[in-house]
Amino acid sequence: MKLNLCYHIIITTKYRKRFFVNAAQRSALENHLRHIAELRSIPIYALSVMPEHVHLMLGLPTGLSIGKAMQDLKWFTSLYLRQQFPELKRHRALWGKRYWSRTIGGDMQRVSQYIADNIPEAIE
Repeated sequence: MKLNLCYHIIITTKYRKRFFVNAAQRSALENHLRHIAELRSIPIYALSVMPEHVHLMLGLPTGLSIGKAMQDLKWFTSLYLRQQFPELKRHRALWGKRYWSRTIGGDMQRVSQYIADNIPEAIE
């Protein structure tokens, strides 16, 4: 697997709603993101789930666009989380339409530390 670029990505929930306020939801989202990324051969170097957004640092294999990667990650996590947490089914959409991304040059360590520092304390 040849990696093309490394990205720092932020995915927000629809209308910035706080969907991931308890530890079970945050843990499930993290597990689903890692599982889907593994199936798509997308290495995740750092991950932080906040109540209304997610920080990711990942690498994309050659031939996979960032748009397709985000489409897969957002669609499948929405599907799995709605099955696992029925209270999320009452919302029309889990994720917002957009995402923020920036390529990472030589700052992988700094970005990784930034994401690790943004892991929320227990919110429950």
